Amino acid sequence: MARLKRETRLFKQHALNSLTLAIEMFNRPHDMERTEAVLILLQHSFEMLLKGTIYQKRGTVYETDGVTYGFDRCLAITRDDLNLITKNMSMGLSILDGFRDCATHYHLKLSEDNLYLQTQAAVTMFDEILFKAFGDKLANQLPERVLPVSTNPPKELLLLLDTEFTKIALLLAPGKRLQPEVKAMIRPFLIMESAVQGNPKQPSMDEVSKAVENMRDGCDWRSILPGIAGLQLDTVGNGLSYSVKITREEKCGARTNAS
Repeated sequence: MARLKRETRLFKQHALNSLTLAIEMFNRPHDMERTEAVLILLQHSFEMLLKGTIYQKRGTVYETDGVTYGFDRCLAITRDDLNLITKNMSMGLSILDGFRDCATHYHLKLSEDNLYLQTQAAVTMFDEILFKAFGDKLANQLPERVLPVSTNPPKELLLLLDTEFTKIALLLAPGKRLQPEVKAMIRPFLIMESAVQGNPKQPSMDEVSKAVENMRDGCDWRSILPGIAGLQLDTVGNGLSYSVKITREEKCGARTNAS
């Protein structure tokens, strides 16, 4: 492993610091802005990690106008040029970036199970990228007691999603006046859907309202969010070695290297 450049070391340390704080926020004893803090810190940890790997390889993280690379640019370089992250990683990080953007600028509500899923998947990805880029492991940087971030991880993504949308459907029952809360619950799934479809973006108010109306009319969530319906969890190990990856489901007769 080549000697790390001074600025690379700074990026790496910022990345580890933010990841550590994200895990600390996840495990905090009260919920005041907990979800927002976790998502913001997780996204920052990856921006610093990816910029560190790019700087180590290229000696710069600046556009021609002197502005540092944005998150999407970092994803494209590390995926397409450096072959450091896979397509599934890029998809997962686009979802995380979309969640962070929404948590920073608007209302977003994640269930505890979904927040766990995003956090543990992020920890898994961070560990893989850290090793591929720098030959280092999180176990060398963090006390073992902090990993994994939960002792009760979900095993089936579709079961988790069925539970989520059953809760949403109950809140849309006649007589309920919880549309702002319901929209805050549906918005993360629309962010996920756009990332899975390869066009990560924040959903418009019209798109959120349409999804709410479709749910109110009894539409199955799989028809509203077909991309998410094709995702699955890839879980490996147990205890401190437990890892979670969100992957696209392979079609019959087709194979993909985007694992």
